[in-house]
Amino acid sequence: MSSEFLQNVAAADSNVPNGGGRGVQIDRRPEQRRDDDWVLHRALFLTPADRAIVQGFYDRGMSAAQLAGLIGVHPGTVRRRMRQLIAHLRSPMFGFILAQRGRWSRNRRTVAEMHLLQRRPLRETARRSHLTMHIVRRETDAIRAQFEALQLEPQPGRRAR
Repeated sequence: MSSEFLQNVAAADSNVPNGGGRGVQIDRRPEQRRDDDWVLHRALFLTPADRAIVQGFYDRGMSAAQLAGLIGVHPGTVRRRMRQLIAHLRSPMFGFILAQRGRWSRNRRTVAEMHLLQRRPLRETARRSHLTMHIVRRETDAIRAQFEALQLEPQPGRRAR
């Protein structure tokens, strides 16, 4: 997605009334608003293009059809992309990285943020972070191993099977 798309989403913010063009205020339950805020907070760690899609939908109340018109794709594509992004934001791995990244070395934190949070390809992560592909793979494997080890530990209050 291009910077033109990001500019279109920002420009559409002033043209779209609350409620996604229906001219009415979205009345959300408090628990749904908290969930929306949680999604928007985690979206800050996505790429700018993915963040714009999530913010357009959750913050600006734009419909999939409106976002699709800005991007130039079918509304079904936008819906599928939103489902994928929300599943990614809700994944245990995403939460694990957010909780642990402050304890990691610069290389591991960079790889985690670019490759696992922003879902950039390995090659792009290596190029942008000025690391070798070997280091990116090694750090990714180390993060996944830490995550899997944490998943295997018995949780307090849970019985071992």
